[in-house]
Amino acid sequence: MENYPSGSPVMVYTGGYRKVLVSSAVSYLGSYPQYDDNKRAFNARAFAAAWNGTVIPPGSEGSGKETVRFTASRDPKAPGGYASHGSCPPARALRAVVTDAGMPLPRGMTWEFHAVLFGFNPATGIKVRNTGRYPVLIEMWTTGSGAGTTIYARIYRLEPA
Repeated sequence: MENYPSGSPVMVYTGGYRKVLVSSAVSYLGSYPQYDDNKRAFNARAFAAAWNGTVIPPGSEGSGKETVRFTASRDPKAPGGYASHGSCPPARALRAVVTDAGMPLPRGMTWEFHAVLFGFNPATGIKVRNTGRYPVLIEMWTTGSGAGTTIYARIYRLEPA
């Protein structure tokens, strides 16, 4: 629990519930060598690690783990000249499962291809609001490497058993 931002709601379940799959999504990193595909793959893995295992109680807002770090790539269009490129593909997967579950677009994200807004930390700056009746569990992971990285996301409802 200490890995999550202070002030974020944290719930711990050890039993008495069942995981009901609500939605799943897949996203692909692709190649943008001008931003260093290896750095982008690092950030995609970091995004998935930050959000994997996140539980958000009903009627509350949560984010990923604050202990996960991202690497910056030079980008003259970004404020400050650097951005955490590679965060948008996993953000699109997260956006897809969250909105498919009936929740609003996460704060810090857009509906655009470049899903993470500049200035928002991909782990702690993005906020998912659970508008449902049950806690939700987010699972995220990656396979592959470099530009061939594939990102997976699932969201489960944690219902009483």
